[in-house]
Amino acid sequence: MVATAKQLIVFGGFHDNIRNYKYFNDVYVFNLDTYVWTRVEPSGPHPSPRSGHQMAPLMGGSVLVYGGYSKEPVKRDVDKGTTHSDMFVLGIDQKKSDATKHTDRWKWTLVKQSGVKPSPRCGFSFAALPNNRAFLFGGVFDTAESEEELQGNFFNDVYQLDLEKGSWHDIHLKAKKGQDKKPARRKKGGADADKQMQVDDTPEIVQENLTDLTLTQSMTDAPVESEETVGSKVIHDDGVFTVSISGPSKSAAGTATCDSAETGDSFSPCPRMNAAVAVKHGILYLYGGMYEVGEKEIVLNDFYSLNLHKLEEWTTLIAADLSTLKWVESSDSEDNEEEGDDDDDDDDDDEEEDEEDEDEEDEVMETGACGGAKAAEAGDENS
Repeated sequence: MVATAKQLIVFGGFHDNIRNYKYFNDVYVFNLDTYVWTRVEPSGPHPSPRSGHQMAPLMGGSVLVYGGYSKEPVKRDVDKGTTHSDMFVLGIDQKKSDATKHTDRWKWTLVKQSGVKPSPRCGFSFAALPNNRAFLFGGVFDTAESEEELQGNFFNDVYQLDLEKGSWHDIHLKAKKGQDKKPARRKKGGADADKQMQVDDTPEIVQENLTDLTLTQSMTDAPVESEETVGSKVIHDDGVFTVSISGPSKSAAGTATCDSAETGDSFSPCPRMNAAVAVKHGILYLYGGMYEVGEKEIVLNDFYSLNLHKLEEWTTLIAADLSTLKWVESSDSEDNEEEGDDDDDDDDDDEEEDEEDEDEEDEVMETGACGGAKAAEAGDENS
């Protein structure tokens, strides 16, 4: 949803009632003077049904729509997802509108994008500025390892979009002036000395750079095996989580990592999707998000800022609070309940589940609520 002039405009979305799902590409307009919803039927080439897209207001009351995600069933219990990277503008068709009757005719226009475009992705963060610019950060693109397994590739790059021209620019952040890295002090001993230099890094430098942040936790109740690292320094160890600044490492199976990146001399938050973003006085603020490690979803609570005038490296406002992170796994009773639901011979459980599904479907239809299938669906909250 986006606000333009004295209207709120809603486009697309999806509905999931557990048994089936449906994606939409309809348009609704809410008049802020009359408090009345109106469904409009724009002319022109319209976007395909989707959710997780991003919208931005344009000059003259038009709205830009970019990206999104949708899926369709291929066969039983197998869906095929589509990551959209097209761009449209929804605006008033002046030729067909009647000013005397206060009736507006809307029109879709397909935008021909130019410049260095982002790679296909969904769950990206999008912030529009008053000067016809917008910034995109991160996101995820799923690649199919098999018919039933997806591997998420997460991003932490930044792009700038000219909303008027549809032109993209990839942003290469610079190191902050006056904070260039000090030249490394060479010691006798070659590689061994380099390893020792890593160990001698101070906690202050570690906190500032947040480089190669490693979060390790056992996937079972068994004791965590130690990591084999080259030049590592443990800066936090409470028996559950271990944070270390390290070089190349061999981690025990079942570890989770979120590595903040340094491109050249500049620092960037680690890759993620569905981060919350906002712009105030030329500063882009980025909070939280999530990424995946195997079947686990890691929810982040870190906080960063980026000066859009200088486009230097990100500033860490609040580092990730690792002490509050927990692994929440399904209990044995929940697992048994799921197995019971899948058992076709258990008629009683099936009937009870059907009744619950019908109740939930009725509730969803009455309230108009939408649930979601992660990635792009969760991105609707940022629209």
